[in-house]
Amino acid sequence: MGRLAVYKFAYFLSILFTFFILGLSIFAYFSGKINPAENMFAAYVALSKPILVATNAILFIYWLIRLRYWLWIPLTSLMVNYGYITSMYQIYNPTKYANENRLKVVTYNVHSFGNEITGFSAKEFAEMMNKEEADVLCFQEYRGNGDFTEQDLQDTYAKTFPYSFIPKELSLAIYSRYPIKQSQTVEFPNSNNGAIWPTWM
Repeated sequence: MGRLAVYKFAYFLSILFTFFILGLSIFAYFSGKINPAENMFAAYVALSKPILVATNAILFIYWLIRLRYWLWIPLTSLMVNYGYITSMYQIYNPTKYANENRLKVVTYNVHSFGNEITGFSAKEFAEMMNKEEADVLCFQEYRGNGDFTEQDLQDTYAKTFPYSFIPKELSLAIYSRYPIKQSQTVEFPNSNNGAIWPTWM
């Protein structure tokens, strides 16, 4: 009798947990539209979407193996976030874009390249990006130091990426293999942050 009671209680808890994950998954769907300054919980839920997707997949398999109709709950959770799943998890097809022109963009918060005085880390990354055949490099916290200056940085990357946009007022930089036709700085009010954007056409 005691074992049956424990089984029923565990079964009841598993159903409650499945509904709980459904609620979080629905909230996660809308959390991207909520200002994180007004609701930090929503921001954390939005960042947990990969965990929620994995949890729902496990729950779906669990209920499927047990042949219980509760499997519709995790299935609903997955369908609610179908757009997120298809945008983040894709099967790579090397022939799909074989005949199309592609632009490989790399973004990197370099944190002043670790303030490494010889510029080794900056040069090593430039060599790596050349081997990877990157077309555009977007740097955040882009700064030199007293020994390896911003001019040294520019000389390093200009060898492979001859076109650049490096505003003086922000620690941001864009390097490109192709001519940049237009560029602009976007400053965020009441903040030390900002953004920059270029166009190539």
